[in-house]
Amino acid sequence: MDPRYRELPPAFAHRFRSSVVLIGVTLCVGTLLLYGLFRFIGGVLEKNVPAAIHVTDALAPLWTIALGVTLISARRCVRATYLDIAKARTTRNALLVCVSATMGFALLAVIVRALFHAGTPVALFNQLAFLALAWIGFAAGHFFVRPSLRTLQKFSGPTYLW
Repeated sequence: MDPRYRELPPAFAHRFRSSVVLIGVTLCVGTLLLYGLFRFIGGVLEKNVPAAIHVTDALAPLWTIALGVTLISARRCVRATYLDIAKARTTRNALLVCVSATMGFALLAVIVRALFHAGTPVALFNQLAFLALAWIGFAAGHFFVRPSLRTLQKFSGPTYLW
């Protein structure tokens, strides 16, 4: 057996291919809808917001979308019923970079907003919402890219739940 590949149970490989795409697309669409909603609410509640705040408010959602795209591209980690270890490691590192960048830019947006324009609590809540979306996407992607032995054992039996 080639050390670059690990065999996966067929049921898990099938769920891997379909689930990472579904989660990635949902994450991208949900981020866009949530960003639009928060921009609408912010436009109604806040007037005369500096441009720097608009830029920093958009950075965390962009990295959340990047995390969704990384999840969509994680499908390439599975060939037939084998997990490509190198691609899975690269995808896991990309997921970690995306969630770390989302955390960093969400913190930067809160700091910039506190320094230049206090705003409303809704404006600060949007960064927490994108941070929560990023963590959900990271956890789901990490579950598939680095499955535990217990998860693989659940899918290898003749009957499995889920």
